[in-house]
Amino acid sequence: MAGSFGESGPPVTRAELANLARLTRGLAEAVTRGDLDLALELLTERQRALQGLTWPSEADDSFWDELQALKELELKILDFCRTWQEVVNERLKVLNQGQVLRVAYTPGEEKPQFININK
Repeated sequence: MAGSFGESGPPVTRAELANLARLTRGLAEAVTRGDLDLALELLTERQRALQGLTWPSEADDSFWDELQALKELELKILDFCRTWQEVVNERLKVLNQGQVLRVAYTPGEEKPQFININK
Protein backbone atom coordinates (compact mmCIF):
# COMPACT_ATOMS: atom_id res chain seq x y z
CA MET A 1 0.00 0.00 0.00
CA ALA A 2 2.87 2.32 -0.59
CA GLY A 3 2.35 5.43 -2.63
CA SER A 4 -0.78 7.46 -3.01
CA PHE A 5 -4.39 6.56 -3.65
CA GLY A 6 -5.46 8.16 -6.90
CA GLU A 7 -4.08 11.19 -8.67
CA SER A 8 -6.01 13.97 -6.98
CA GLY A 9 -5.64 12.91 -3.36
CA PRO A 10 -2.71 13.28 -1.01
CA PRO A 11 -0.54 10.27 -0.23
CA VAL A 12 -1.98 8.00 2.43
CA THR A 13 0.27 7.96 5.46
CA ARG A 14 0.89 5.07 7.80
CA ALA A 15 -0.70 7.11 10.58
CA GLU A 16 -3.93 7.44 8.58
CA LEU A 17 -3.99 3.72 7.87
CA ALA A 18 -3.27 2.96 11.53
CA ASN A 19 -6.09 5.31 12.56
CA LEU A 20 -8.52 3.57 10.18
CA ALA A 21 -7.48 0.17 11.52
CA ARG A 22 -7.92 1.38 15.11
CA LEU A 23 -11.37 2.77 14.34
CA THR A 24 -12.39 -0.43 12.57
CA ARG A 25 -11.24 -2.61 15.48
CA GLY A 26 -12.95 -0.32 17.97
CA LEU A 27 -16.15 -0.42 15.94
CA ALA A 28 -16.13 -4.22 15.82
CA GLU A 29 -15.47 -4.46 19.57
CA ALA A 30 -18.21 -1.93 20.41
CA VAL A 31 -20.79 -3.79 18.30
CA THR A 32 -19.71 -7.12 19.83
CA ARG A 33 -20.14 -5.71 23.35
CA GLY A 34 -23.47 -4.13 22.43
CA ASP A 35 -22.21 -0.59 23.12
CA LEU A 36 -24.12 0.97 20.25
CA ASP A 37 -23.55 4.56 21.33
CA LEU A 38 -19.81 4.06 21.05
CA ALA A 39 -20.28 2.15 17.78
CA LEU A 40 -22.24 5.05 16.32
CA GLU A 41 -19.55 7.51 17.39
CA LEU A 42 -16.73 5.37 15.97
CA LEU A 43 -18.58 4.72 12.72
CA THR A 44 -19.19 8.44 12.21
CA GLU A 45 -15.53 9.20 12.95
CA ARG A 46 -14.42 6.40 10.60
CA GLN A 47 -16.60 7.71 7.77
CA ARG A 48 -15.07 11.18 8.20
CA ALA A 49 -11.58 9.66 7.99
CA LEU A 50 -12.50 7.65 4.88
CA GLN A 51 -13.92 10.70 3.09
CA GLY A 52 -10.48 12.29 3.06
CA LEU A 53 -9.00 9.45 1.00
CA THR A 54 -9.23 8.86 -2.73
CA TRP A 55 -9.44 5.33 -4.06
CA PRO A 56 -7.03 3.77 -6.58
CA SER A 57 -8.18 4.15 -10.16
CA GLU A 58 -6.34 1.02 -11.33
CA ALA A 59 -8.11 -1.37 -8.92
CA ASP A 60 -9.87 -4.41 -10.36
CA ASP A 61 -13.61 -5.00 -10.24
CA SER A 62 -13.50 -7.25 -7.17
CA PHE A 63 -12.03 -4.35 -5.17
CA TRP A 64 -14.95 -2.12 -6.11
CA ASP A 65 -17.45 -4.89 -5.31
CA GLU A 66 -15.90 -5.41 -1.88
CA LEU A 67 -15.77 -1.66 -1.28
CA GLN A 68 -19.46 -1.30 -2.19
CA ALA A 69 -20.39 -4.24 0.07
CA LEU A 70 -18.42 -2.67 2.93
CA LYS A 71 -20.11 0.68 2.38
CA GLU A 72 -23.57 -0.95 2.42
CA LEU A 73 -22.71 -2.85 5.61
CA GLU A 74 -21.51 0.35 7.30
CA LEU A 75 -24.74 2.10 6.32
CA LYS A 76 -26.77 -0.76 7.80
CA ILE A 77 -24.78 -0.60 11.04
CA LEU A 78 -25.15 3.18 11.13
CA ASP A 79 -28.92 2.96 10.58
CA PHE A 80 -29.20 0.25 13.24
CA CYS A 81 -27.26 2.32 15.78
CA ARG A 82 -29.36 5.41 15.08
CA THR A 83 -32.60 3.43 15.27
CA TRP A 84 -31.47 1.78 18.49
CA GLN A 85 -30.59 5.17 19.95
CA GLU A 86 -34.04 6.53 19.01
CA VAL A 87 -35.74 3.48 20.57
CA VAL A 88 -33.74 3.84 23.78
CA ASN A 89 -34.49 7.57 24.00
CA GLU A 90 -38.20 6.93 23.41
CA ARG A 91 -38.22 4.19 26.05
CA LEU A 92 -36.52 6.50 28.55
CA LYS A 93 -39.14 9.19 27.88
CA VAL A 94 -41.94 6.68 28.51
CA LEU A 95 -40.29 5.44 31.71
CA ASN A 96 -39.84 9.01 32.90
CA GLN A 97 -43.48 9.85 32.19
CA GLY A 98 -44.56 6.68 33.99
CA GLN A 99 -42.51 7.64 37.03
CA VAL A 100 -44.00 11.15 37.05
CA LEU A 101 -47.53 9.73 36.84
CA ARG A 102 -46.82 7.13 39.52
CA VAL A 103 -45.55 9.77 41.92
CA ALA A 104 -48.44 12.12 41.10
CA TYR A 105 -51.22 9.57 41.56
CA THR A 106 -49.87 7.32 44.31
CA PRO A 107 -51.49 8.12 47.63
CA GLY A 108 -49.13 9.11 50.37
CA GLU A 109 -48.00 6.55 52.87
CA GLU A 110 -50.26 6.06 55.82
CA LYS A 111 -48.34 6.77 58.95
CA PRO A 112 -49.25 4.86 62.08
CA GLN A 113 -50.95 7.11 64.55
CA PHE A 114 -51.09 6.77 68.28
CA ILE A 115 -54.67 6.54 69.40
CA ASN A 116 -55.30 7.54 72.97
CA ILE A 117 -57.92 5.12 74.25
CA ASN A 118 -58.05 6.82 77.62
CA LYS A 119 -60.15 9.67 76.31
